[in-house]
Amino acid sequence: VAAAPSRPAWDADSLLALYLDQREQDADLIVAGGVPAPAGWEAVLPRLEAAVRERGGGLLFGAREDGTRPRDLAVLITPGGTVVHTASHGRGIETGESLPPVVETPAGRVGILCGEEGFVPEVARILMLEGAEVLAWTAFAEEPMTERIARARSDENRVYTAVAGPETAIITAPNGAPLTIAPYGSGLAMAAQVNPAMARWKDMAPGTNALLDRIPGAYGDLVRE
Repeated sequence: VAAAPSRPAWDADSLLALYLDQREQDADLIVAGGVPAPAGWEAVLPRLEAAVRERGGGLLFGAREDGTRPRDLAVLITPGGTVVHTASHGRGIETGESLPPVVETPAGRVGILCGEEGFVPEVARILMLEGAEVLAWTAFAEEPMTERIARARSDENRVYTAVAGPETAIITAPNGAPLTIAPYGSGLAMAAQVNPAMARWKDMAPGTNALLDRIPGAYGDLVRE
């Protein structure tokens, strides 16, 4: 899995070049940071889709639409098709509008996080419960807590997290340890080996399991009016 900071501005050529370069290095999933996208940005999709069908792997990137209805979008292209996810949290968005999907990819089962969704623990938890082995997070803003949040999302759900923002690219292991971090502001893409089997092992401290130890039926007193 590879993660790469955003391009300075919307540039389909550099996005394609990033994908091709990382595929040359055998990355099965490339996660790119999000950027503002011009009207009609969807016109580049056939070109990107053709490259992914030919070269394999998967490409996730973010597109921020401004206008009468601002939207943050995450686009995941795989040989099997294209998924466009509208962020369920963030600016100009009605909370809970659409849940993020889990998609089968050459890198395993990937859960998509778009923009501010990465800062909401419940969103990542839903993706883990849906079987995600890797959380692929495209971010639009540089936040000081991004690395800590990525590590927390991995640790609390026992999954890999790959996040790319304007200046950062981070991949974390299911125990929360950083596997690779791009030097801040370098623009470098960084890659790490992931083993999906490690994301299916949910044991934490002795006698504690991130999945099996949760008993929703015991939470009634917390939500009862």
